[in-house]
Amino acid sequence: MYSIREARPQDVPAIEEHCRKQNERDKTSYGVPQIFDGYGRLMPNIALALVVCDGEEVKQGVIYERTVEQLLYGCDPHATAQLHKEIEGVFYLLRRKGYTGAHCLVPKMVVIPVEKPLQKVGFQRDDFRLAHFYKALDIQEEAANE
Repeated sequence: MYSIREARPQDVPAIEEHCRKQNERDKTSYGVPQIFDGYGRLMPNIALALVVCDGEEVKQGVIYERTVEQLLYGCDPHATAQLHKEIEGVFYLLRRKGYTGAHCLVPKMVVIPVEKPLQKVGFQRDDFRLAHFYKALDIQEEAANE
C-alpha cells in the first residue's frame, strides 16, 4: 500500500538511486540537490521533501525546490552590460545560498535581442526541450485565472 510522508535524511540514498535509474532509463543527467544539512534540517533552497513509500520501501522522492528567477527591471543596456561583467559573482552568491540553477523567462516577442547576451553568460535556451508548467499556489490568484 502506497503512502506519502516527509523525507528523512536516511531516505537520501534511496532517492539518489531512483534518480540514477531514471537518468539511465531516460538518458538524462538530472542530479538530486542537497536536501538536508549536517543536522538533518532541510536546506534553505528546499521548500518540502517527500517520499512515496510502499510499506517502508521508498519508491520515489518528491522534492519541492525553491527556485531563483532572474528578472530585469528597466533593461537599461549599460546597466545590463555591467551586470553581465559581474554575473559570475552573482552566480557564486546564489550557489552559496544552496541554489543549483537560475531561471530566466523571457517573453517570446523580445527573445531575439536578449538571447545572445544571456547565452554569453551561460544561460541555455531550453524551451525546445522542456514544457514549462506553472501552478499558482495563491488561492486568490488561482481563482482569478479560472
